[in-house]
Amino acid sequence: MIMTYDSRNRKNLDQLHPNTKKAAYTLYEYAVKNNINILIYETIRTIQQQQKNIKNKVSQTMKSYHIVGQALDFVPINEKGKEIWNGYNDPVIQGFIKYAKKLGFTWGGDWTTLVDSPHLQYNYKGYGTDVSLSKTPVKAVTPIKEMINSIVPPIVKYEGMLKVGSKGKNVQRVQRAVNVKPDGIYGHLTKEAVMKYQAKKGLAADGIVGEKTWNMLF
Repeated sequence: MIMTYDSRNRKNLDQLHPNTKKAAYTLYEYAVKNNINILIYETIRTIQQQQKNIKNKVSQTMKSYHIVGQALDFVPINEKGKEIWNGYNDPVIQGFIKYAKKLGFTWGGDWTTLVDSPHLQYNYKGYGTDVSLSKTPVKAVTPIKEMINSIVPPIVKYEGMLKVGSKGKNVQRVQRAVNVKPDGIYGHLTKEAVMKYQAKKGLAADGIVGEKTWNMLF
């Protein structure tokens, strides 16, 4: 089939770093062969863009695989050329995602803290391990790391139990991780969200953030 947005898709895929690009094109050809119409609307992302995403609470980390050329975001397209943002559970799209995983991609729809269904990232040998288009290892991301730390301070180590009635920055960190409004006050909504998370992870679902829950979250 001819993709509705074939030109745009290939232009975005060409921005990816070599090994990621190779795997992404294999995935794309699979979509073409199986008549799976998609739009790949983003690959490379700047630090400034990621900073805005965190500010708008659509992302939780500056360690984005988009920054190092190892990720793509896609959306299914219908016969009228329109995006189907609720179409990720369609059996055909799930087959596409299954094939992506077989190639080595991680799907954001499997995440528990911030589900990101459009997102596919290629871990390769880890974050920033795919070489850049200029063949320079992306380990030269040291300046990026310094900028990241100046924008978003690293998550602090476990500093003590958090439960209903607790307040402060660490409560906000937990709330962001479990998708609750980060007001810094550990209320019953936060407790319920933590319990749900603990149950998914096989932890004692008591709604209390002890050291085990904290380390699992972060």
